[in-house]
Amino acid sequence: MVLRGNFLVLLFLVCANSGASGLPGEQRGYPFITSFSPDEYNAHVQNWAFASDSNRVLHVANLSGILRFDGVNWNTIGIPNGRVLSIASCDAGRIYAGGLGEFGYLKSSEPEARIAASAAGESVPPSLAANRSRTGVSTVTASDSPRGEPVAYRSLLPLIPDSIEVDNIWRIEAYGGEVVFQSANYLFRYDGSTVTVYPAKTRFTTLFVRKGAFYVRESHHGVQRVGSDVLHPWEYSGLFGSETLQAYLKSGEREFFCSFYECFSFNQGELSPVRSGAEEYLRSNYIHEARVLSDGSLVIATRNGGIVQLNSEGELIRILNEQAGLISNSVYGLYEDESGSLWAATLNGLSRVELRLPFRRFDHRNGIRESVRRMTVHNGEVFLTSSAGVYRFKDDDRAELFDDKTFCNEFLHHQGYLYVTCTGTLHGYDGEGFQKLTHNSFAEVAAPFDSVSIVAAEESSVTVARLEGREVVERYRIDGLAINPNSILTQDRYNIWIGTESLGLHHIQLEYEGEHITGHTITHYLTRLQNRADDKRVYVAKLNGEPAFLTWGKGIQRFDHESDSMYTDERFGDMFTEPERQIFWAREDANGNVWFRSGMGYQVARPSEYGGYTIGEPVLNRLTDLQSNTIYPAEDGSVWFSTEKGLIRFEPEHRFDTAQQFHTTICEVMVRTDSLIAYGANENPVVLDYANNELRFHYAAASYDLPEQTVFRVKLEGFDSEWSAWSAETWKDYTNIPEGHYRFLVEAMNVYGTIAAAEPFHLQVLPPWYRTIWAYLLYVLTAGGILYTAYRVRLNQVLRVQQIRNNIAGDLHDEISATLSSISFFARAIESQRTKGDKSRFVKLISDSAGEAKEKISDIVWAINPEHDDWDSFLSRCRRYTSDLLESRKMTYTLDIAGTIPGKMDMQLRQHLWLIYKEMVVNVARHSEAGHVHVVIRHETGRLILIVQDDGKGMDMERVTAGNGLANIRRRTGLIGGRAELQSDPGMGTRWNVSVRI
Repeated sequence: MVLRGNFLVLLFLVCANSGASGLPGEQRGYPFITSFSPDEYNAHVQNWAFASDSNRVLHVANLSGILRFDGVNWNTIGIPNGRVLSIASCDAGRIYAGGLGEFGYLKSSEPEARIAASAAGESVPPSLAANRSRTGVSTVTASDSPRGEPVAYRSLLPLIPDSIEVDNIWRIEAYGGEVVFQSANYLFRYDGSTVTVYPAKTRFTTLFVRKGAFYVRESHHGVQRVGSDVLHPWEYSGLFGSETLQAYLKSGEREFFCSFYECFSFNQGELSPVRSGAEEYLRSNYIHEARVLSDGSLVIATRNGGIVQLNSEGELIRILNEQAGLISNSVYGLYEDESGSLWAATLNGLSRVELRLPFRRFDHRNGIRESVRRMTVHNGEVFLTSSAGVYRFKDDDRAELFDDKTFCNEFLHHQGYLYVTCTGTLHGYDGEGFQKLTHNSFAEVAAPFDSVSIVAAEESSVTVARLEGREVVERYRIDGLAINPNSILTQDRYNIWIGTESLGLHHIQLEYEGEHITGHTITHYLTRLQNRADDKRVYVAKLNGEPAFLTWGKGIQRFDHESDSMYTDERFGDMFTEPERQIFWAREDANGNVWFRSGMGYQVARPSEYGGYTIGEPVLNRLTDLQSNTIYPAEDGSVWFSTEKGLIRFEPEHRFDTAQQFHTTICEVMVRTDSLIAYGANENPVVLDYANNELRFHYAAASYDLPEQTVFRVKLEGFDSEWSAWSAETWKDYTNIPEGHYRFLVEAMNVYGTIAAAEPFHLQVLPPWYRTIWAYLLYVLTAGGILYTAYRVRLNQVLRVQQIRNNIAGDLHDEISATLSSISFFARAIESQRTKGDKSRFVKLISDSAGEAKEKISDIVWAINPEHDDWDSFLSRCRRYTSDLLESRKMTYTLDIAGTIPGKMDMQLRQHLWLIYKEMVVNVARHSEAGHVHVVIRHETGRLILIVQDDGKGMDMERVTAGNGLANIRRRTGLIGGRAELQSDPGMGTRWNVSVRI
């Protein structure tokens, strides 16, 4: 059947007089519909109504509670008695809800809000307890606080008398700072502080706002206006005294009322039935609710038939039901979001219908059962190719499989006729079907060659042929090729370009004698394309009247005949010269706009008045079908995209606000991923102990157009030097944050490239105790103490050295001075004339004194020599001295001297020990008259034990007079912190016992 009219009328039949509202959605086709099942939002199947808060976060009345969808997460907020039947929002964005014997509102439950509540006397959970300092800073200590929801429910029942039994709250309306809750038996009017109660005489059924006032319909009493404390009959209340009222609507200057079965236009007290063409449909499917959209159209929710959309005049636009893609035919609530999409609350989940998007789908709902490969228009008829054959659209917007040839691909228009390639053969359209042309099997792709001929290519040949009726007359044929063609273009009668799927580009140059083709030359180009898939696909398109070659790896290439080489076409900007971008399709429309499929998306390049092109239409990002089979710019300005799911029609002239702002929210701030410390942004910084310097931020964006493609970037000012890369992750972890003040920022970019920022979150991390001012003060004091101690140690060392010097000087004076004086005295005696007789004895005395002085000096020098600071040297000297002295006196002896003693000897200890030991041994040798001497030197638990014992004549300890020797021993022992004991009896020998700590 031949369709009449132009392409626009052909595929999108508009209802009579529908142009009055100017709705692009009135054309045929199916809007994009996204549905959410109960498994996805994890709550009850039954939903009733919608509302959004000041951040445009969606809330849904559900039989499990209040569903909250922030663009990332679905959460359920419970209310008493569980089930929520109605929901609404006021101008400030507060959410009000009603359910089974319950009504109230959602309030913030952020920890900071709870802190403020604590100051007002409300209870605060200990896990979220915080202290507010005088500077206004909230100090929060992380604990094992449970994860809750960012909002909590507050009941208004405490504001009404206990004697009133509240039944189900079915409707809520908010206007002018007041909210009215409607049940069957009562109205409850809340002004922000008090609730006024209006009892029903019979039964309240419908609540609505009209001309700035609240109205309610009551059975058998009709419509009444809700006054400050009583209900006032409406002057036209008799209109709905017995007739059920389901909805009141106002579109422009027109008012509508809808009953259970039909809608009426209201004008000065008169009701006129709306003649939409869907009267019987509405009557049989029962009206539940109706809304006016921002474009002035009316949408009606039915209990059995989905959604009916009317224009502002009440004329039918479309019906959206399960057949059209809605999740359920039982619709109880409608809501239009900021982007103009319609949400439907149904008996079996939620659906979002993107009415304002300039796209419409044609798929299995229109009879298309396969992937569409190509489309074209011929004499007002629309044809599609698929693997099953050729489809043709009928006038009822349905596609029928018109010709069941298989593997149909390219269309060809030539001399006013339409041809199609199917299974490598060319077929011509005769008005009834596509008939195979005789003598041909050469066409995978084909293109016009001149006014009478075409050029066609298949796997192994290229043919130039004249079409004469149903006959194919070859003019020239090239065989023996292996080209796998995907496109073909005649540049002029000499140059043919063939794009391939895997072999690059082929250029055929024809040779002539007169009008006869006599030969050819084939040159290959772009056979070494570099890309990650090693894809050598090249597609030939005609742009600006010239061949353009689409590649992966070298952008868009053009051919320079003079240099016989390719060059990159840079007129379309850097995007189309990226080596990693695959350019798959390019089609030019009648206005010179070039429509691309590249980089797994669609783009359009519009000619610029300054030359070159500008890239636009971010709304094309909304197309996410994976497979792209062709782009078809139609004469009416629309652009068609064929995909694996069917066809998508795009209306470029239908402007869609892709810059529509949305809100980004910081949902939660957690310490160590388990302790919740804050919801959302704040003004006063949260102060954390240094031990809690590991944070996780959760965030979301209330952009509902493909929310899964929303990406985020974050920055912690004071910690990060730059923004993070864009990512689909909805949280960010920070670890080991140093002490300081910080500001967390997050931005979201939706599918259209629009960026929205969240309010910042401020925080302060306190330093660890060892970096506090008190710790630094302690460090100063400690450092001062250390320096003072070091000073004292050094001073003591200096004083000790000085003392050692004094001791050495004293020893020299005590030990040497007297001896030298004696020598001097003996020398003067020799010189004296008064000395008579033999003076040789004085010479001997001088010699003995000199030897004694030498020995004493040798002892002092040995003692202060640092080379002798080991015990081995001391013990060895003791052995040698003792044996030499006692043997010279003919005394026997026993030496019980330790082999080694650990540690070092300082100079003072060495000097005193040596002189003590020497004094004891000399006394034994000179005065004891002993036969045997026993010497012991040993080390016992940090002490040196020195014993010298003889079997000599001994002495009476009571009569003994402490001479210089005994006094020196005790004095020196005391100087080194030791003890010296002397034991002796007449005839019993003598025993010295010296103990010194070493």
